Amino acid sequence: MPNVGERVDVHSLTGQTRTATVISNQPALQRGLYENTKGLDKLRVTPGLEDADCTVRVRYDDDGTDATVSAAEKAQPLWAKYSDLIELGIFAGLYGSMALWDGSTTSSHDRAQQEYHELFAELAATSDELDEDARRPPGEREIQVPASGEYWGASEESDEGDQAVRTTLIFGTNGKISGRGIDGVDGAYRITSGRWGVNLSKKKPTVTWIERYDAGFTVVVAGAYDPRTGKIKASFTSSRNVKGNFEIAPKPGGF
Repeated sequence: MPNVGERVDVHSLTGQTRTATVISNQPALQRGLYENTKGLDKLRVTPGLEDADCTVRVRYDDDGTDATVSAAEKAQPLWAKYSDLIELGIFAGLYGSMALWDGSTTSSHDRAQQEYHELFAELAATSDELDEDARRPPGEREIQVPASGEYWGASEESDEGDQAVRTTLIFGTNGKISGRGIDGVDGAYRITSGRWGVNLSKKKPTVTWIERYDAGFTVVVAGAYDPRTGKIKASFTSSRNVKGNFEIAPKPGGF
């Protein structure tokens, strides 16, 4: 349930979406009103609240009016959500949308760090399963470890500082990620505290890591690796409160 002060999108039964701020909330009362919104963080307007479950009082940004709405998305682990997003292509501005949920005292980078620590813990919980699978003969393994090596690509950033991305990623069979890289504008960085893991299909690895730049700032990264293409699509938020997304792929041959 959203907390008081958080920003949310409210989706009406007519299909209209409005942005609002939570001013109060009510725990579950009766049966669930959940529907599968496929990665979209929405709330649903509840006429009469006859079937109310988790209700939230909000104030709309556009006209200042108040309304009571009900939760319309079933909670799911972050690693499952990120892995699903690669299928939908919903990566641009992902951490940017998180910033819209921030309270007035929480920066977008602080919020991204909170999400990172939660996602890291969820992925770390799969390490035993990854190790067990890695000990099986190659032909019997169910989990595909992301390919280690050099990745090239580009970023799209909120400050219009789009730049080339060059990085070396090392994926351990125990779920750890390490490496280093260099951005065309921001310079060199080290990858620290990285993790990868899989969803229930054991086919779509989710990834997250922290980049520490020589220039003195950090970047939180979360996204997914596609075994079919070898590409990684992810979103990021820096301690400079620059947000965006990037896509990288294995370094082309001949370079």
